[in-house]
Amino acid sequence: MKMRTTIGLLLLTLLLVSPLFGMFDGVASQEKVYWFFDGKPVNIRILIRIEDERKEIGDYVADLLEEANFTVDRVYIDRTKVVPLVYMADPYQLGYQIYTEGWVATGATKWVEGDLLFFYGWKSWSMPGWGNPESLYVYNNTTVMDKALAFYVSPPSNETEYWETAREVAKLGIQESVRVFLALLYYYFPINKNTVVNYTADSQAGIWSPWFIYTVQTAKDHKELKIAEFSSAGGLFMDVWNPVGGLSDIYGHMVWLATVYPGTITHYETGDYAPFAFNYTVTRGEEELLSVPTDALLYNSSTDTWEHVKSGTKALVKVVYTFPNGTYYWHTGKEVNVTDIIYNIAFLTEWAHDDSTETTTDKYYDPRIEGGVGPILDTVAGFQFFLDNNTVVVYGNYTFTSDNVIANWFDFWPSVPWELLYVMSELVANNAKYGWYNEENVFGLDLLNATHVSDLKSIAEDSKNDKVVPKPLEYFGVTQDEAVDRFTGLLDFINDKEHASVGNGPYVVEEYSFQPGAEYMKLKRYEKYPVETSDEGASPETITVTVYTDETLGIQAVSKGDVDVFWWAVSADKLEGYGNIEKVKTTSTFYSLFINPAYDTALADEWNEPYVPIVKKRTGGLLFNPFAIREIRFALNYLISRDHIVSTILGGNGEAMYSPVWLSHYSGTQFLDVYSELGLSKTGDKAKALKMIYDAMQEWADKLAEHGHKLELRPPVPVSTIVISITIAVIVAVVGFVVYSKYLKKE
Repeated sequence: MKMRTTIGLLLLTLLLVSPLFGMFDGVASQEKVYWFFDGKPVNIRILIRIEDERKEIGDYVADLLEEANFTVDRVYIDRTKVVPLVYMADPYQLGYQIYTEGWVATGATKWVEGDLLFFYGWKSWSMPGWGNPESLYVYNNTTVMDKALAFYVSPPSNETEYWETAREVAKLGIQESVRVFLALLYYYFPINKNTVVNYTADSQAGIWSPWFIYTVQTAKDHKELKIAEFSSAGGLFMDVWNPVGGLSDIYGHMVWLATVYPGTITHYETGDYAPFAFNYTVTRGEEELLSVPTDALLYNSSTDTWEHVKSGTKALVKVVYTFPNGTYYWHTGKEVNVTDIIYNIAFLTEWAHDDSTETTTDKYYDPRIEGGVGPILDTVAGFQFFLDNNTVVVYGNYTFTSDNVIANWFDFWPSVPWELLYVMSELVANNAKYGWYNEENVFGLDLLNATHVSDLKSIAEDSKNDKVVPKPLEYFGVTQDEAVDRFTGLLDFINDKEHASVGNGPYVVEEYSFQPGAEYMKLKRYEKYPVETSDEGASPETITVTVYTDETLGIQAVSKGDVDVFWWAVSADKLEGYGNIEKVKTTSTFYSLFINPAYDTALADEWNEPYVPIVKKRTGGLLFNPFAIREIRFALNYLISRDHIVSTILGGNGEAMYSPVWLSHYSGTQFLDVYSELGLSKTGDKAKALKMIYDAMQEWADKLAEHGHKLELRPPVPVSTIVISITIAVIVAVVGFVVYSKYLKKE
């Protein structure tokens, strides 16, 4: 019996040991190796969008990262999950390390300082960590961010110097590579040519531009414009419905624009800014600075009062904005007037300045609003308001080659009436469950959400009953009766429409449903604005927006006339063979990679390093984030073949893209020298990239070793473990044999 047991032990030992010998064969034949940190794989979590070519792009990038010896976790998501998982997330938690972004420009301007800031250095939701006030990590590379901000706030007035600075910022942004730009799409919107008879399309954005909604006409017997959007998940909008911190998704943004008129707008042909609701004149201090009148005002958010500017205040420019009486109306029936602009300026100043003290926290402050509008407010030298003739004068210290850009910079035209902005502000400031942005444990204020609207209504009722005149308007003599009239109009609107989306544009939100499978929104032409007519047709009386979860069915619906416009651009080949379709080109949709460079800042300080590519898990332990290493982020520009993306994945329907300014952009050729200097090409250089990644990882392996950590490139089961396992197995076998021999002798 004992002999049988020993023989069984030997057989079991051989069974366990045999696979390990096979693993030796793998090592001998250059088995695949991976990066390990302190014994665990260096994992890269890539969030891949599934609705379009980004799924294939994401898989392609993941494959390349695996070639670079990383373990890759591919997470496939749809558009409904993006905002909280990426832009409002804390990067430190490494919920993503790469996200496959898609962007749409609703109007391409030939000037680029705004795009460079937004994509490379804006201190708001578009940069890692800035979308979440509780983030343990916030991207804050002062070299590129300060340069981008300075270029945005104070661009050179000399055009040659302007483009030199633009190239400097672009080069820094590419080298930092928090974003890696991939490709611009050459795509087309399908429009039913029998029912849509007139419209204006932007020369680059196509019908993504608000000009389309403002000018579209349907056939005379066709009173309703039916627009379908595409969403594989069926979601109508991605973000909350408020103009302060929401509406970041293209569909929500475009529908919102149908309900509001802008003060200034990007011109659809020139790419420069142009007047819309505002008329304006710009005066420059040509030989000397302009004197700011002592009756000019600035808002003090600490005291909630308007104050006169100091005597002797100077400014570079003066912009006079006017708009005629009886031209623009809020959907409450009240006329847009200067008090709406006054309150809008005070609101933005209040929420962009932190007036906290050692003992109090300023509840009327949000750093993301400061990041967005703070740089503009900082350039204002003083305001003058003339309520009798709808005139606003702004003195400022911002100048530019184009007068139109200056006018756009100081444009404080409001998108909601002051009474609505007031109750929104009070709700967010005084109810901890609300915020301007949708984030963890906080509801982003939504003007279409029944609960949110009920809470807004309650504040409006109290304000009406208490005859509240907001402090910023008291100075200008707004009476209690005037305030009551405004609050009454708002309450009447909410009671009638059962939502609080009040705009001043051509269409008002009439009804909507967000029920899965039956999502739609219906807009109605606002009665205060006359219908535009022509020989062919007229402005549609209603606009209905629905969702198609199948791209082909959406195209077919346009061809059949079930839908007039498919608000989803596709490649030209997908529209072949369909009748009744007019193709409208757009070249303002592009793809990029959003990279998470998070690291533990406290550890970096402790080690006296600019950064340490490690984060600490909530549950304990450490994780290695290779994208905290700038050289690895930058290497992605060479690792990826943009030519493969354009020619294979996009079927030739696009162009390679290296920065936020695409090559066919109004100003695309201005950046060719930058790409050449950096050695960027559409085919990439995989060998160079892999060496850059290996060298950067090896450099950090040496640094980490000094602090007791191990970063190594090895097979999934290390050779040392294999040797030890075999040694132990051999010992067990020998001992077993000895025991076996002893028993044999005894028997």
